[in-house]
Amino acid sequence: MSEENKELVRRAIEAMNNRNLDAFDDLFASDFFGQHIVRQVRGLQQWEDNCKSMWEVSPDSHMTIDVMI
Repeated sequence: MSEENKELVRRAIEAMNNRNLDAFDDLFASDFFGQHIVRQVRGLQQWEDNCKSMWEVSPDSHMTIDVMI
C-alpha cells in the first residue's frame, strides 16, 4: 500500500474514532462502494448512516491500527 493510501486509511480511522462525519466528505467519493462491518454499502450517505447506527449500538467503540503493510 502506498504511503498516500496509508495516510487516507489513518484519516478515515481517526474520523470514525472522533465521530467526525464531515471528514468523510474529503475521504470518500459520494458514489463509493464498500464493506461496513456485516453489510455492503453504496454511497457516502449510506456509509454515514451505518456509522451512526454502529455508534448508537456501541458508543464506546474505538479502532486501532496495529500493523499496516
